[in-house]
Amino acid sequence: MISRAKIASLALGVIFAVLLNGAATRLQSRQVLLSVPDLRIAPDERVVAFHIDVVAGRIVRITDMPIGWNISINNDPSWNTQMDASVIVAAAALNAFFFKDFAVVEQTDRSELPFEVKGEVSVSRDFSQVRRIQVGMKDFAIRQMAPTHQREP
Repeated sequence: MISRAKIASLALGVIFAVLLNGAATRLQSRQVLLSVPDLRIAPDERVVAFHIDVVAGRIVRITDMPIGWNISINNDPSWNTQMDASVIVAAAALNAFFFKDFAVVEQTDRSELPFEVKGEVSVSRDFSQVRRIQVGMKDFAIRQMAPTHQREP
C-alpha cells in the first residue's frame, strides 16, 4: 500500500513537471522583424508620423530610435498593440529607409485572432500639408527571427 505522503509527493512532482513544461512553452517566442520595403513616397517627401497596429502580437523593440521623435508603444495585455510616433522638430523627419527592419514583434498563439500588422504613415513636403499612406499586411515584409527565450510575463 502506498502511503499518503508518497501519493502527495508524487502528485506534487506531477504538478511541478506540468508547470515547468508550461513555463518552457511560454518562454519560446516567435519573433519577427518588420519592414515596409516599398513605401511610396516622393523624393522631396519626408516621414513626419506613423501609427502601427499589431493584432496577436507585441512590439519587443524598435531597432533604431530616432532623435527628435516621440514614440509611444502600448503593449496591451490583450495582445493588441499600438505604436504611435511623430516628429518633434522638422529637421528630424525621416526618409523611407527608416522602415527597413524597423521593429521586432513577438507573435503569440494566445489569441483567437490571426496575427496582423497594419497602420498609417504620414509624409509631408513642407510640414504644413500631410499625406497619409495606409499600410496593411501586404505592404509589410515580415522576416522570421531565430527562436529566443524571454522573461516570464
